Amino acid sequence: MALRVMQRLEAVLTVIDAYTKLPVDNAVVNVGGAFYKAAVWKGRGQYLLTNSINSDDVRRVIVTAPGYADAVVTIHKDSGDEYNVSMNYAAGHPMLKTITYVCFLVMNKLTEKPMQGVGFSAVIDGKAPALRVIEDYTAGNNTIKLNAGFSKSLIMAEFITGKERLLIDGYDHDNGVYTIANTIKAAIKSGGFLTPIYNLATDGKGRAILPLDPMFTGGADEITVKLTGESIADTTCNIKLSGRENHYKIFI
Repeated sequence: MALRVMQRLEAVLTVIDAYTKLPVDNAVVNVGGAFYKAAVWKGRGQYLLTNSINSDDVRRVIVTAPGYADAVVTIHKDSGDEYNVSMNYAAGHPMLKTITYVCFLVMNKLTEKPMQGVGFSAVIDGKAPALRVIEDYTAGNNTIKLNAGFSKSLIMAEFITGKERLLIDGYDHDNGVYTIANTIKAAIKSGGFLTPIYNLATDGKGRAILPLDPMFTGGADEITVKLTGESIADTTCNIKLSGRENHYKIFI
């Protein structure tokens, strides 16, 4: 009888609030069919995940926390890997009483019923103030200089430039540059723009929350949001903001 080889899975998950960038310390992690109330490792929303799993190269992990939409991350069995998890707000989160946001409602166009678990990306375009590169970025470099001093809201934020995505994961105060977590293949000339991109997913009632950071909306009373996803055809939404809480229906 063949023996099934068990591999050791060790990973550190840093779980943060996607809007405030504060640590989320009450998450529950679901991996390989088992739940873990992972103890906070050195605080700061960091979770040390250790488990015996089969010899699959990767494992799908679902992170949940009260008031947040579920987040999904794929982790590898290699020991010592670190992963960043940004948690988006779910409807009813206390922060939604203090910030401006758009609540997308994704509906089935045939049944007109809400659709759960629909993932899509949202890009704020149009009147949003631009985040501009102020020194040439060389392809493969891990730092980039922007027309913004240190801003907490940029840490662990994802941006799109051309056809590539760029994830900012820190700030070098000594040199005044942002560090990036991934390597992008294209060079960016000084004056090039970075546009924020948000990865959202609908809850059990078909809702997905897009918080509006003033850094990218500038107090505008109307914004343009471009949506893309496997289940959603490329869509451009012109949304008039009528106060703190705004709703927009999408039929797919």
